Amino acid sequence: MKEQPFGLDITASRANLRRRYEQQRQAMEQRRHVVQEAVRAAAQAITPRFPGILRLCPFSQG
Repeated sequence: MKEQPFGLDITASRANLRRRYEQQRQAMEQRRHVVQEAVRAAAQAITPRFPGILRLCPFSQG
């Protein structure tokens, strides 16, 4: 381990930041997937009651 001024190992710090970023990205993707499945299940339970619905865009803005 090569130490830099102030006792910081830049390479290890960068690797740590990359690892933490990847963990956060994976956690966010898992949460997104769980929400997507919950919305899909809810939509499948609700839309048969409304035969006029042709398309459902739950995450669209506008």
